[in-house]
Amino acid sequence: MKAWKEKKKRMRENTAENTNKQNSSSSTPSVSWRMCIRKFCFPPVLYSFLAHFFVFISSPLRILMQIYPIIDFLFLSYHICIYVYIYIGWGKSRKKNSLYALDHLKWTHLVINRFIYHATGN
Repeated sequence: MKAWKEKKKRMRENTAENTNKQNSSSSTPSVSWRMCIRKFCFPPVLYSFLAHFFVFISSPLRILMQIYPIIDFLFLSYHICIYVYIYIGWGKSRKKNSLYALDHLKWTHLVINRFIYHATGN
């Protein structure tokens, strides 16, 4: 009976030590992939998709005559693939992923600016 109590006490201590090690070793808190997608992935991808959609609606003749909006659409699909790669967890390190995220947010703003350029003609 005494050995069983000691074993149970050791197991509790080991569990507490493992929990403390895990908490101290992870510099960033774990975040669920759904929250990542909701916070970071959807708004920029949605905005750039809407930008391209409105480009196609606002000036269909200009778009049919020029090739680069189609290239923009391919670029948008590349964006979606990268967001999925980063935020669903196929990426390797979080620091690297956050740098990728900042870079893609920058590119998304460029896409929106290009939409404004197409829509206004300036």
